[in-house]
Amino acid sequence: MLRASGGAASHCASKALVSSYLDGLRVLARTRRAHISVTGICAGLVDTAMMKAEKPFRVSLPAKAANIINRTMRNRSRDAYVSRRWGVIGALLKLLP
Repeated sequence: MLRASGGAASHCASKALVSSYLDGLRVLARTRRAHISVTGICAGLVDTAMMKAEKPFRVSLPAKAANIINRTMRNRSRDAYVSRRWGVIGALLKLLP
């Protein structure tokens, strides 16, 4: 979670918790020299049944999201954004104070 939203404070808090937990698991795996890769997925908006009622702008197709997640895990990357536009937005948000 890069930025909190006042309208969804509990949602943002749960995402921040998961991010911190994954960081802790990475450190634990590294200190124990375990050959485990921990990947965090920032899925953004994926066109699922849960999203049907809201009709948000620029959702990703499920197959595309699955391919990105699969490729990220195979590459043992630390984090992934679904899709590229959310990666760009995430990179920009990291630059802001």
